[in-house]
Amino acid sequence: MRNLTSVSVRNLLGAFDHHFDFPEIWEFVILHGPNGIGKTKLLELTHAILRGELAGVHSIPFTSIAMTFSGGSTLTVQRANRSQSVHKRTSKRNSVAYKENLYGSHLLFRYSEGVAEVKRWTEPILQDSESATSSVSPRDRLAIETTLWMIQQQRDSPLDPWLIREYMRSTHGRPRDDERHPAYRMLIEDVNIHLIETQRLLDLASYSSKSSEKFGSGTKSRAESYSADIARRIKEVLAESSPVSQELDRTFPARVLTGEEQPEPPDDAELREEYYRQARLRERLAQIDLLETAPEIALPKVLLPWQSRVLWTYLQDSDLKLDLFEGFLAKLELLIEIVNSRFLHKHLRIDRDKGFVFETAQGEVVRPEQLSSGEQHELVLFYDLLFRVKAGSLVLIDEPEISLHVSWQREFLNDIVRVARLTSLRFVVATHSPQIAHKWIERTVALRPGRDREVEA
Repeated sequence: MRNLTSVSVRNLLGAFDHHFDFPEIWEFVILHGPNGIGKTKLLELTHAILRGELAGVHSIPFTSIAMTFSGGSTLTVQRANRSQSVHKRTSKRNSVAYKENLYGSHLLFRYSEGVAEVKRWTEPILQDSESATSSVSPRDRLAIETTLWMIQQQRDSPLDPWLIREYMRSTHGRPRDDERHPAYRMLIEDVNIHLIETQRLLDLASYSSKSSEKFGSGTKSRAESYSADIARRIKEVLAESSPVSQELDRTFPARVLTGEEQPEPPDDAELREEYYRQARLRERLAQIDLLETAPEIALPKVLLPWQSRVLWTYLQDSDLKLDLFEGFLAKLELLIEIVNSRFLHKHLRIDRDKGFVFETAQGEVVRPEQLSSGEQHELVLFYDLLFRVKAGSLVLIDEPEISLHVSWQREFLNDIVRVARLTSLRFVVATHSPQIAHKWIERTVALRPGRDREVEA
């Protein structure tokens, strides 16, 4: 998997040249700057290109963007009209060609790996539903038109533009793999990228006429959706472990009685250490409702040889069973620890059927969608990172400070580092908050008005 190591964009929003480096040893880099400088658009542009969702590019004015990756590969994307040459320079702001580049209908790609031959190709930018549906099957076109009609029924909702943009991007902003240039396909398969936008409390995927009875926008809160999601994931983990457990339990008597292919047990001290390690792990799993609570059996002071052999076989079986839970457990424990260290007068516990259960000190239950805006932002963002982003991905986070108290903002990057170490994620964080960046100045890039760098195109 390749890591992004730098980004340079030219004429972003028709006004700004920005550049940032992202050394591979860093877990995150921070982009800081005033409103209107293009932080959000820079994240959106990077995400759209590295996801292959070129419909997400059409509303972003820029002339070129260059990215470098670990291993020495580089990707440069220039915006232009179809008739324009990949070698044509458009540095004069008032020129017709310059304006055409900002809003051109095609992207000119240039890709190289080290000293290897430079590959060049052109990709169109889909800009509207008509052009996007022109090449799909009648059945898919009907599905697109039906969903757009459903969105149109909510034309009085302030979410309309966001709904339409998200639908357009997710439905037909990404061509089939066999339509892409091979070099581009290999690159985006090798760079997993995930964008966390400022609107993160409503779940577009839950959009339906049924849910509109509960939420005026016809969507669920993402906190509610994620509560159902964690319950589903628990059931999946339990279902995955069941065949393993059944097979080990079925063969256990024969393996113990015959002693065939059973290694000699370790010494007494190692046996006891492993037994109590597994007991502690079971306690942790019981706390998140992955296992039933069972009393621990005290071992005899002296283990007879046959007892050691039986116990060792049991412990080896248990290790195989419990191993399926450990990665899941580590993520869930970190989420619970972060949430419970932030929320006041509420405690998060996990129920295998209900998902997230929040209880007050008085024993009252608070539903996920009843949490405050700041609490929902904290819960949703870290759940997203721990459970919905592929390990090793590049994550772009826009304005993590939204609705967060200053003290929470100061701890945000400390929590991000803990997530990164557990999941191998890397982060580009765009923020206005000095509290977010307060002790990480060496990893902060100030985006300013002006044209400090030129991007080769």
